[in-house]
Amino acid sequence: MSNPELTYKILDYLKREISRETTKGKLTFTSKKIGVEIGERGEIRKINAILNMLTKEGIIKFDEKIKRYYIGKEDVKRVEEYQIKLEKALLLEYHKPLSNIEPPIDVYKIVKGMKQRIAQAKRKSIIKPIYDVNCPEKYTIIFRTYKMPGFIINNGGEKVFEAYRLGFMKPIKAIYRGEEMLIRRRWGKEIIITKNGGEEIAKMKGYGIEKAIFTYEEALSEISIPIAIALFAIKQFDVII
Repeated sequence: MSNPELTYKILDYLKREISRETTKGKLTFTSKKIGVEIGERGEIRKINAILNMLTKEGIIKFDEKIKRYYIGKEDVKRVEEYQIKLEKALLLEYHKPLSNIEPPIDVYKIVKGMKQRIAQAKRKSIIKPIYDVNCPEKYTIIFRTYKMPGFIINNGGEKVFEAYRLGFMKPIKAIYRGEEMLIRRRWGKEIIITKNGGEEIAKMKGYGIEKAIFTYEEALSEISIPIAIALFAIKQFDVII
């Protein structure tokens, strides 16, 4: 998923336009037309990449004869479901990275089409890989980089999540509410969390410059923010475990 904010803006436009009587149940468009309509004329390449991605995922369609993308009223439900997926996702990036040696990590959500910060994590020091998470609930993420490398997440002094590497070049084993899962890198830019059976329940993927999006299943919703921050720190090599 590339550029979730712009993706949401495109989907919002499509949902709004297809509802108009003049479309007669079908809306055709190009990346250039979308750019003009949503006020993003300078982002045609990004818009084209997003439309290709949405086509591959079956959200919109492409007509080979007229070389145009299109959606019908029967596609609106899929558009709305994808918007809900984007609203649920967590977006992570550094806070003023050029002004800080150890910049805080900001966590955002898309709320009514706008990016809104919901949490921030600050590292205690360069030497101490410990992050204090400021969100509705107070969490602390403590990384172990030498003996049994991994990390734990505490909530008010109580350990709620634990992860440790199984061995050199091996995945990270995690335990949450008595259930075991694995954390591993995939295709360079992605980090995934799977259940023992292999079912994927969370994924972090990089986009833009030092940004990432974290999507997750309901099983991890309560601690999605601290897990996302921990994975972002690992992905960016802020900590080596």
